[in-house]
Amino acid sequence: VPPKDPIIADMENVPPFTWISFCKKRCTQTVDNAACVYPHDDGGRTTSPLVHALPTIRSDLGALAKKVSQSSDIKSWDDVAIHIRIGDIARQDHRLYGLVPYESYASLIPRTAKSIGIITAPFKQERSGWGPGDVELNKGIVLATRDYIQRRFPNATVSIRNDPSEGMDVAYTRMILAKRAICGPSTFCLFPALAC
Repeated sequence: VPPKDPIIADMENVPPFTWISFCKKRCTQTVDNAACVYPHDDGGRTTSPLVHALPTIRSDLGALAKKVSQSSDIKSWDDVAIHIRIGDIARQDHRLYGLVPYESYASLIPRTAKSIGIITAPFKQERSGWGPGDVELNKGIVLATRDYIQRRFPNATVSIRNDPSEGMDVAYTRMILAKRAICGPSTFCLFPALAC
């Protein structure tokens, strides 16, 4: 029997729902911190800890989505879930941040989609770290995106999913249970997208 990968062996001792902490711990042990903060292809220099935590992420978030869907008043989940993050993204000049072009949404949404949900922050409350005008900026971008998608997919119902009473667990469940989840560059959307 070949010896276990030490990272996988470590994961077996990680209690459920602590994989974010686990990944953070692994990041402190890698040479390239960018692979931890932005888990993207870095040309093969390092292996992101998320690769090793993927089975746990899928299991934990799959269980979360099942629990939320069974206990929620929501009876129907969208065919397509789109996550739009604004806030600090609109103010930062970073090569990994930005907004997804409309044409990209149109190319990723299946023609057969009957319901499309846009998941974003509530329009009525200031968020931690948001500056003046961020709520209105978020609202303007999301409404324009909704209008574009509705024109491109006239047979689908396009809804904005940002009710302040819905927590992060519901937002994650919306993305996990969708037949297609579309994420811009955002760490919020990364984990539910991995769980799909």
